[in-house]
Amino acid sequence: MNHDQATLLDFLSLTDYRYRYAPETLERLNGLVQDKGRTLDVGCGDGTIGLALDGAPVIGFDRSLSDLRSAQQRGLPVVVADASRGIPFATDAFDTVYCVDVLHHLEADWEPLFAELDRVLKPGGRLVIVEPDARSDFAQVSQPPELEPQLARRGYRYDSRAIHVEAEQAVRAVFPLWNRVFKAPFAIALATIYQDRPDKFALIGRKPE
Repeated sequence: MNHDQATLLDFLSLTDYRYRYAPETLERLNGLVQDKGRTLDVGCGDGTIGLALDGAPVIGFDRSLSDLRSAQQRGLPVVVADASRGIPFATDAFDTVYCVDVLHHLEADWEPLFAELDRVLKPGGRLVIVEPDARSDFAQVSQPPELEPQLARRGYRYDSRAIHVEAEQAVRAVFPLWNRVFKAPFAIALATIYQDRPDKFALIGRKPE
């Protein structure tokens, strides 16, 4: 994660929520995997997504102390850690790992991160990655490269599907005023046109037994 991104996320974590997700979106994310078992929410932020997952239990981690305080106050068990520097849990600790809108904030050296995701996931466990889809006209960030090969090299069976994620950013003032004014008409038009269309993809892999 670069300095500018880290600063932005720390600033957003000072609000009551980073993103306000539509209830249908949280149900959609939860429904990507059934019978989750012990679940890890990577880069859990303020805990909104982790608390929507029906794992038993769900544990989150993030680098932002402010976010983690919010998540903990909401009732999500959390630890502080930076995903780009290793995951502070034992090998084979989780049945399911969720990683939602995290990878595009990190540097593009995916090998160490995927090695850690694989390490903490039990044999037969499920890995769920949700990222902006560059094929969508409304996606603001290109999808990270080389995701499917990372799973294939480790022998995962996986599928990729389009998914619509509806979320309102808590603080838009982080963008310059000229930027917001210039983009507003286009953003409103695109939001109207693509409001029900997929703007992200979900990559769901199963670790070999």
